[in-house]
Amino acid sequence: MKRIFFFFFSLFFISSLFAQELKIDFPYIKQVETDHEIPVEFVRYGICQLRFEMVETQDGLFTIKYPEKHLEKIGKLIATASNTGVNVLVFAELSLAFENDIREKTIQNLSKIAKENDMIIIAGSFYNANRQNTVPVIMPGKIEYSYKIKQSMFEVSPQMDKGMERGDTLLIISGKYGKILPIVCVDLISDEVQFVARYLSNRNMINTLINMNYNPAGAEFMREMSAIVKRHALYGMIVNVANPDKNFSPVCAEEEYGHTSLFAALNIGNEKLTENIMYCFKDSTGKKLHPAYSTLVAQIDPDKEGMMIFDLNLSTIRPPEIVNAPDQGYPTVRNMETIFLE
Repeated sequence: MKRIFFFFFSLFFISSLFAQELKIDFPYIKQVETDHEIPVEFVRYGICQLRFEMVETQDGLFTIKYPEKHLEKIGKLIATASNTGVNVLVFAELSLAFENDIREKTIQNLSKIAKENDMIIIAGSFYNANRQNTVPVIMPGKIEYSYKIKQSMFEVSPQMDKGMERGDTLLIISGKYGKILPIVCVDLISDEVQFVARYLSNRNMINTLINMNYNPAGAEFMREMSAIVKRHALYGMIVNVANPDKNFSPVCAEEEYGHTSLFAALNIGNEKLTENIMYCFKDSTGKKLHPAYSTLVAQIDPDKEGMMIFDLNLSTIRPPEIVNAPDQGYPTVRNMETIFLE
């Protein structure tokens, strides 16, 4: 008996000591209030999928190959967002990967647009002077920055002073348009960052999770987002680029760009929406979503450029199981449409 007691006491002591010494580097969380108003019932989003090619720079990172052409597309989508009353506009990863002077001028223009339209613009990202993948969040009257925490396989380098440097800060945007956590690409599948997102959701500190990508593995990330939304009271979005090859035809392969998408819990079955969703996200009948994508509401095919627009219900993120009145805050998502660039 004494030996058994000694064994368990020793195990407890060693476990406690290990727990005290174990250090995990979670990112710093910065919460920024955009305003002090009561949250709106429905917030209108515009999430953008554009095609743009990248070229490698001397420091082993990337910049946009044809900035003028890309800026022209951004301008068209911003005009559409302004005309349709979008409250939160989101672009994909590296959408601002311009040379410094072009980027600064673009951010100034976006700041003016945000102020004139009472809009939040999550303007994709760029690499700053410290080689960090940096996300400018442009709000009426101010700009805050979030960062990509983990590098992707395309951003690491064994050479000194090359490749992406890890970020250390995530931003929560809190105000009348909800409580938004924007994260970048592989941070969605990072254990540390995903733990933070799930924890913040459980603490009711976020209600919208946005993942911005320049990503050839769209389907993998969609599965991850779908699982998070299924288990947590969140809206989820994947915002990716269209396939850089303009002659590409969608084949529903595991490795595809695009598939900018919305995930949510609906008070109606998602099977009513599947006719507009590619077959690779459906089950064998073609009438229902595959279980791995059970919260998928809509997606943009990888060969297309445009903007998905929709309203999200901030008062009812998850519909109640029992419906006994017509005024219980339905629907969770409404007014969905996709506007394509010609």
